[in-house]
Amino acid sequence: MQAIEDQIPDLYRYARFLEATPDRADDLLQDCLERGVSRLDRFQAGTDLRAWLFAIMHNLFIDRARRRQRRGLASSPRPSGHLRLPAGNVFSSCRVPPL
Repeated sequence: MQAIEDQIPDLYRYARFLEATPDRADDLLQDCLERGVSRLDRFQAGTDLRAWLFAIMHNLFIDRARRRQRRGLASSPRPSGHLRLPAGNVFSSCRVPPL
């Protein structure tokens, strides 16, 4: 556990780099630490703990960004009705050269 605690300052700096607000960075750090501690049995001894924790944080960030993007797209208004073109032939002056 001490080895994980030693990584917290660097993890927090990385979270602040990734997230736009300190609150989101705090949440990201907390989720990263929770996931790291809960899955410590999956960590392979002899490998780099720091790299493992940073990978967890990066993957959590990507998941959150995708979730925010989906929520943003889902909540945006969808166009209703058909596409309406202006009256008249607006393309009459367009000339396309032959191939």
